[in-house]
Amino acid sequence: MLFLSIINHKSIKMKYYILIIFLSVFYSCNSQNVSPEKKTYDKLFEKVSNKGKWGNKDKKGTVNYIDNNKILNALKLPEKGIGGPPPLNK
Repeated sequence: MLFLSIINHKSIKMKYYILIIFLSVFYSCNSQNVSPEKKTYDKLFEKVSNKGKWGNKDKKGTVNYIDNNKILNALKLPEKGIGGPPPLNK
């Protein structure tokens, strides 16, 4: 702390203290132990993830599976059409 005794200006001392606190918190956050379950989960997640499947710039993800035929088939499903909940039987 010899360095602090040389510094007389209060704002510089405060910035120094804030820097020390920030670095100590940052270091403690990065040095946490990871459980074996978390490591197993992370490996499984990477294995089943679709990230990058359609390229780096893709934003739609699994919506890419929906093509025009699937949309047309979904539109054929309703037979009659009034939207809303079914009527209550009294």
